[in-house]
Amino acid sequence: MYKVAIFDLDGTLLNALGDIEEACNYALIKNNLPVVETEKYKALLGRGRKKLIESLIPAEKNNEETVIRVLSYFNSYYGTHMMDKTLPYDGIIKLLDELTKNNIITAIVSNKPHEFTKVIVKHYFGDKIKVVFGQRKGFDIKPNPDTVLEVIKILNLEKNDCVYIGDTEIDIITAKNASIKSIGVLWGYRSLDVLESAGADYIVSTTDELKKVIINS
Repeated sequence: MYKVAIFDLDGTLLNALGDIEEACNYALIKNNLPVVETEKYKALLGRGRKKLIESLIPAEKNNEETVIRVLSYFNSYYGTHMMDKTLPYDGIIKLLDELTKNNIITAIVSNKPHEFTKVIVKHYFGDKIKVVFGQRKGFDIKPNPDTVLEVIKILNLEKNDCVYIGDTEIDIITAKNASIKSIGVLWGYRSLDVLESAGADYIVSTTDELKKVIINS
């Protein structure tokens, strides 16, 4: 049994696609740029907000000034609307409660900005998550493993006591870079093929399967 389950946030615990899509499209429209279809967002999420915005701007207009301006509109809109459509995936609240009953610590390491991450985690999960980190100034985003390693250090645990759970190849690579096991979940923003190609140690399709892997491994 793992002693700590470290989770990605968007696409793993929360379905945040609708609010992120609306914030991006709002920012694009405000800058006279074309909006993007939902399916494209699914393939782009997971790399942090700046990389997301960079990937949405057409090549002929893609420069640092435009990226910063679009990002500013995104931040302003998302900060006000980030909980309009976002919801925990089915079974997530029950899963977190079951892990707590089994004395398994839960943590979050997300590429979502830290200020947004703290607010949204508190809103949906209260005090269920012991350690929460989003993207912070001075820290590289995933797949850099530094924040995952920081969580392990804070909790004073060994790497083999820990598992990282996420829905994208970025999450799987992050776990590899931290030298811990990984679990890929199929209800998020990537396919089975993507998670398999990234080398996930386990892949699950339901929260019940996820609980069994965490508790029984």
